[in-house]
Amino acid sequence: MGEFPKLPGLPGLLLQITGLLTESAVSGIRNFAYESMTWMGEQAENISDYPVLRNTELARQLRRTGDSLKEAGSVSFEAIYSSIHRAAESLSETLLTLRIVDQNTFQNLASNIADTAILGDSFVALRDPFEVKTSFRLNAADATPEQIADAFRAAPARRGLMICVPGLYQDESLWKSGRPQPVVELLKQQSYFPVYLRLHPGTHVSTIGKEISTLMEALLAALPDTPVHFMSFSQGGLILRSTLLANDRSGGSIRKRTGRVILISSPDGGYFIEKTGLLFGFGLGEAPSRAIKFMSFAGNVHSPAFRDMAAGIIREEDEKKTGPILPMSTNHYFGELDGLDAYQIYSLISDSNHIWSNWLGDGLIEESSLALLSDTVYRKNEESRVHCLVGLSHFQILQSEAFQKALFQILEKS
Repeated sequence: MGEFPKLPGLPGLLLQITGLLTESAVSGIRNFAYESMTWMGEQAENISDYPVLRNTELARQLRRTGDSLKEAGSVSFEAIYSSIHRAAESLSETLLTLRIVDQNTFQNLASNIADTAILGDSFVALRDPFEVKTSFRLNAADATPEQIADAFRAAPARRGLMICVPGLYQDESLWKSGRPQPVVELLKQQSYFPVYLRLHPGTHVSTIGKEISTLMEALLAALPDTPVHFMSFSQGGLILRSTLLANDRSGGSIRKRTGRVILISSPDGGYFIEKTGLLFGFGLGEAPSRAIKFMSFAGNVHSPAFRDMAAGIIREEDEKKTGPILPMSTNHYFGELDGLDAYQIYSLISDSNHIWSNWLGDGLIEESSLALLSDTVYRKNEESRVHCLVGLSHFQILQSEAFQKALFQILEKS
């Protein structure tokens, strides 16, 4: 059996996160870890088509971890850290025993992580993430559509604007990662002018979509002859689709001005934020301060956006439906990409046909959610519109050469 990817020892880790472990932060981390471990325990018990998985030690370990965190009025960070590590070890044993993940892929899960895909640079020093308002970004500050237009006029790009839509808790720093070069440099080399967004994480997906639609209308009015393209990552895919839908409904001009649309690791069928604990268990050692800050945010505040994203909701009318999380059979697509030059890039940790491989997906989003629109929307016109990269996690894809190769192929098309 392969060796579990090593996390840093507690003394070294505590030195890296000095100042982050306030009472409120530890409380948020405890809440997040409890919800994550409990949810994954339930998931492990539900995957029972394979005899060896019934009543697995993995399910028991995750449930025990969740129960201990729930019962404790005060749990130290050290105890929480050890719990996440033990849970990830249990999952690793299951994946390796069933040969769902090969040893080389497994060993690489904790390396080459894009730390800005966990938490953007501008969020690291914030105490309250809800201070952030949905806005364009320029020179590490919020910017108006007019300021973006002025910047474009000063350095025009032949192919026009590339609007970069990040996920929640991400910002322009996301696009400055990449190998062998930052994604933003690849855009510039292909004559696109990158335009960055940062999103308010405390409201519904449809609300964020309408806010971006309004910003875009002002930007397009300021640059009436300039083509526009879109690229999104993670939850940004749902938000981008919501933007396009909202703009269509309001009679806006985005569709007729839009060229290329690229969605990266988009959870089109929904995803559960609780699963993030799994990837942190594997990769906490690469970006500990950002992972811990994210957990403290997610554990202390419950954004309507995460409820929407659990079910892949992008329309306001679906937010109003009563009852628990909407079932996966709910319609997720409403024609917002029809007629557009749209492409999809996503990754899978394993391409095994086992049910666990589908559940694992890219470590954060299930395969069935990542590929929900692959055949009905993207491949409907051309097979090459879908790029699936195997052996990479959600937090690794932007750092991979395979991703840059796929993105280059899309960007260079005339």
